[in-house]
Amino acid sequence: MMGPESTTEVSLNDGETDPMDPPTLPQTGPSSGPGSTDGDGPGPSSSTREGGPSISFHPAWFKTLSGQLVCLEVAFSLLAFISIVAGHTGTAYWFFAIIAFFSFLWVTFVLFVHLFQLYRMVPALPWMAIELVVSLAYVILWFIADLILLANLYYASSGAAIMCGLFAFLSFCGSAYIGFTEYLEQIRKQGTPLPSAIKRANKAEGGGGGDEGAGDEESNSEDSLSEMPTVNPI
Repeated sequence: MMGPESTTEVSLNDGETDPMDPPTLPQTGPSSGPGSTDGDGPGPSSSTREGGPSISFHPAWFKTLSGQLVCLEVAFSLLAFISIVAGHTGTAYWFFAIIAFFSFLWVTFVLFVHLFQLYRMVPALPWMAIELVVSLAYVILWFIADLILLANLYYASSGAAIMCGLFAFLSFCGSAYIGFTEYLEQIRKQGTPLPSAIKRANKAEGGGGGDEGAGDEESNSEDSLSEMPTVNPI
């Protein structure tokens, strides 16, 4: 005789379930809800999404020749403005002072645009063309301002202003030349008369190779195939 604490074992045939067991829920496939990673539904909220343009700090631009020339333009434009304002109180040198002041504002704006890559905020803006045109305009304006100041060298205090003006003129000439060569190069690469500064920056950072990189790989593969020795049939 079995005691009250003993248990009885019941053998179940195949396909039968124990009536004491809790009911089992049917297995469902991979969820397609907003938090799933599989299926056709939207991915998780932490997934990588292509967001809008954001401001990014880009100090490597100062290592380029364009960045160094812009820094010189900022310094010489500011020094030219201070020299002409401190040395003269009349209205004979107003043109030189105006050119120096607005030149300083422009190159300071250009510095921040490249330093924080603000041109990514407005992708449709042809920044390369705008920068080139304004640089060429300031080359002409600085040339005229320096000629006017040289023609009115009545005081010894004009020496510092004219020296800063000449160096600013040369700096703008260098920036205009580099900007023009880069503009022509990007026209050739991008195939458009208004090349994008964003594509140029992505290419310089190694993230925008795209079709051009694929074309280079194809050309390299063709060259390697052409250099393989040919085997003449016996």
